[in-house]
Amino acid sequence: MTEESALSYGEALARAAAMTPDRTAILLVGKDGGETALSYAELDRWIDQVARTMQDRGVRQGQRAAIALPTNLAFFIAVFATWRLGGCVVPIKHDQPDWDFNRMMNLIEPVLFVGDRSAGHTSSLTSEEIKAARAENGPAVENHVPQPVWAICSGGSTGKPKLIVNLKPGTTAEQFANLVHGDHAIQLITSPPYHTQALSLMVMGLVRGDMLIVMQQFDAERAVSLIERFGVNIMGLVPAMSHRIQRLLGIETRNLSSLKMVIAGGGATSPAVAQRWIDLVGADHLLIGYGASENIGGTSITGDELIRKPGSVGNGVSSGTEIHILGRDGEILAPGEVGDIYLRRTSDGGPLFQYVGAEPPPVTADGFSTVGDIGWLDEDGYLYIADRRSDMIKTGGVNVFPAEVEAALLEHPEVSDVAVIGLPDEEWGRRVHAIVVPVDHTTPPVPATLREYCKSRLAAAKAPQTFEFVDALPRTDVMKLNRSALVAERESLMSQ
Repeated sequence: MTEESALSYGEALARAAAMTPDRTAILLVGKDGGETALSYAELDRWIDQVARTMQDRGVRQGQRAAIALPTNLAFFIAVFATWRLGGCVVPIKHDQPDWDFNRMMNLIEPVLFVGDRSAGHTSSLTSEEIKAARAENGPAVENHVPQPVWAICSGGSTGKPKLIVNLKPGTTAEQFANLVHGDHAIQLITSPPYHTQALSLMVMGLVRGDMLIVMQQFDAERAVSLIERFGVNIMGLVPAMSHRIQRLLGIETRNLSSLKMVIAGGGATSPAVAQRWIDLVGADHLLIGYGASENIGGTSITGDELIRKPGSVGNGVSSGTEIHILGRDGEILAPGEVGDIYLRRTSDGGPLFQYVGAEPPPVTADGFSTVGDIGWLDEDGYLYIADRRSDMIKTGGVNVFPAEVEAALLEHPEVSDVAVIGLPDEEWGRRVHAIVVPVDHTTPPVPATLREYCKSRLAAAKAPQTFEFVDALPRTDVMKLNRSALVAERESLMSQ
């Protein structure tokens, strides 16, 4: 697909509906396993009806529509109806606490709010109105190119909120056509669509004419069953999801042969988890990526490369990204030295994002930017992620990154899930503390055994000094941890 033939998202979806009207566009899999299907013709017609209502309520090209709906058909309709009008989509977690929600709404300043909660004086559209519009039969709405295409809310309860606005236009692009050979792939969407990875895969799928199987709630066994039943070709996963699928009893006997691309992102994928995917689906069917909502650049690595470069997230060659690792004084560090990751895109001109509600991230004189991640390059220019600087634990003068300790512990057969944090300690400043979910809750592993296990894989100073065992970790619906909240809870108990 050439730049000249690029279509707006609305045009591309309309084309898919004209070419394959009866093909299933979205199969929604409910939390209870129930399924609801929507064809491309039905999807396109429904989008037009809702777009007319949105137009009547003020949505125009370049204006923001805040969409706070759960993972359901109404969410997808609202997103593409906004894009059909050229509007900027701002997805919000639908059950966000009022305090966070109100702060975000003040930042977004949407011309329209789509959801089932009070939005003050902002014009609104409810899910019931979206459902009712399906029965209407009005004329098609003219397609416009959305620019900015979307904005992602960030911060929330963990800090001052900000809006990351993607300034690129919402048009089809070369990477959409070439991710998987052939048209009409079948994708499994495992994360809520307000998550950047899921939103990107959703767009890629629907503008290509793919079938999307969308899980309202991730469940490892159900995900594998859907792969086997429908012959899923593409699946995006965050690390915790990968770990849960790989821990399924008998996973090596399941039929995963249809998978042509397992995309791992949204956090550090340990070498052990990556190797397990290679064993399950083949090296040429695994893709690990690194990037950020700011779209300042990115890296990727295939399973074939991972065999040579275990633990790496790749280089920036395929995405047109240059990488520097900088020290505290802004000096470029040598291969193997850990520092701040700075990226610069070579394939695009001009800024690709802007912040609302926050200062832009640091930018060097020659245009390299960082979002606060730490890592290093090897001699061949391959990038390795250490962690976020804000999560780093300084213990006895040693810098410990939680991700590397968690990766080591997750390889232990008695550990189901783990979070590593730093807690105040008179002797060490901060001590490394592991919060462990055991495989067998009735007989958790012995802390000393786990500590020795870590010491056999990491420097002794990085092994947790203390452990606690819990039934589950408070992960979000995109499997992320709020480390600062875990630290605050334990510091509060320590002070009592």
